[in-house]
Amino acid sequence: MPVIQAINWRICMDDCSQDNELPGENTEPPVTFLPLPDTFNLNATQDWWQLAQHIQDWLVNIPHDSQQWTWGRDVFWLAFVGAHPAFPLGRWSFWDTRIPLEGPYIEDLVQSSVTGGRTNQDKTTLLEQTWLEFAAMSLSFTRSPS
Repeated sequence: MPVIQAINWRICMDDCSQDNELPGENTEPPVTFLPLPDTFNLNATQDWWQLAQHIQDWLVNIPHDSQQWTWGRDVFWLAFVGAHPAFPLGRWSFWDTRIPLEGPYIEDLVQSSVTGGRTNQDKTTLLEQTWLEFAAMSLSFTRSPS
């Protein structure tokens, strides 16, 4: 099972060789839903639902102007679709409306569902593709275990 570990998010705007920041200045909130538990099963929609809930709880409590907001919104939608592979068709759980139905991934998914362009993939293939996208998007906050 792939392991994802969290690292601190820091963007260097100027000279990164000196750390002139005051404590608490320009810091981003920690990504609390990473690392994923060792028991996370990418083929289990209930694991995706738990992940989506953790991301949602984190996302609605960080500032919208945070560097992490857009990223968090996008990984939330990946986890949400992992929990509800037929989304936006069929039935799905409610999400916090402070998280807009926006972002390249979810907008493309909704559009392709409306136009009939979404293919009927089997659930396992969809979840594997969702995992690959989630893992790729999480690389900014992760590293391989030491």
